[in-house]
Amino acid sequence: MSLYEASQLSIGGEDGLDEAGHFSATHLANYDLAGVVEHLLLHPYRKSLSPAKNFFHGNFQGSEYIWILDLQELANMDFKLVQSLHQKEIVQISSWWRELGLAKKLEFAREQPVKWYVWSMACFTDPNLSWQRIELTKPISFVYIIDDIFDVCGALDALTLFTEAINRYDISS
Repeated sequence: MSLYEASQLSIGGEDGLDEAGHFSATHLANYDLAGVVEHLLLHPYRKSLSPAKNFFHGNFQGSEYIWILDLQELANMDFKLVQSLHQKEIVQISSWWRELGLAKKLEFAREQPVKWYVWSMACFTDPNLSWQRIELTKPISFVYIIDDIFDVCGALDALTLFTEAINRYDISS
């Protein structure tokens, strides 16, 4: 499985990795734990949003590999804990957004805190990075608001001035 995962890092034209991917996929298809392997082939670790969360998703009822059931239970418990954490973070983001009051001042702006949060969740998958996910969601929300300003209510001359002001901004000061 590790060989297959490593082959997914190929950026094209890397014959060795491509060959390793084909070789490992062919041999993994005949592996005893077909459910685990099938999931791995469909959702490579490096290409998954939340790789560890769904690894043991397959149904292994009646399997001779009883330890898989224990791992599946452990993965389900981990998933539920992380899901609960994400729900609490979404509540915090939603509360911050309501308290900010921009939705009332900019009625045309989309109010989508969950959508903004998903970007942070994809960047910081470690459950210990809760603060970072919340803080990254805030500037992401402003990117969407600026996009809405450009799309909905901006006059060309005002948007040109706004763009010039952003371009003049000196981050080092």
